[in-house]
Amino acid sequence: MRGDDHIKELWRELHRELHGGGIEVTLASDAADRQAGVRDGFRRYFNQVVGQPMPIAIVPRHCEEVAGGLPAGDRATLDLAHRKAAALLAELGDSYHFYVATEGGLEMLTVAGKDLHFIRNWTVILGPFGEAWGCSGSLQLPPRLIASLDGATLDKAAVAMEIPGTRRSGGIISSLTHGAENRRSAVAQSTFNALCSLFYGCTEMQPRALR
Repeated sequence: MRGDDHIKELWRELHRELHGGGIEVTLASDAADRQAGVRDGFRRYFNQVVGQPMPIAIVPRHCEEVAGGLPAGDRATLDLAHRKAAALLAELGDSYHFYVATEGGLEMLTVAGKDLHFIRNWTVILGPFGEAWGCSGSLQLPPRLIASLDGATLDKAAVAMEIPGTRRSGGIISSLTHGAENRRSAVAQSTFNALCSLFYGCTEMQPRALR
């Protein structure tokens, strides 16, 4: 079977399954804001892109947080998320439609001789179509914040000393945006973007009646 034909058949099978009871997603986290963000991302995709609202069941799985705070660099963040999602897939097999992990991370880029620091969220989705990644918008950490760390390790604990923000109040993103954005919205955006990549070209294959 050619690649396009195989993807088309997978999409049709998925639609048949979803009509029977909705989407079942297992998430490598039991944090409430991550669960809500992943659900928001799935709902937005099926409502706005597919044009067919679906019941979304998010099943959380507890995962130990890595010591040392947020991963430093996109590569480390992506690796951590992928390991968590792959562990769920290996453990649970075909019990769920999708296996998801979502992680925030810190990234440094040197531009025009200046070190710029960003915080953003990455989501990886594993499923019958393979895997795909999505990222939220990047938020620059204010240079004066970085300067105030006095050479301290740029981790979650160090940043939190300068930017108060608890998980319940939306975390660092909420603090930096005065509550306009939070970790839930960042997770939702990265999840939506991952789904767009995962299903690219599939929705066009469906008759409008199924969309």
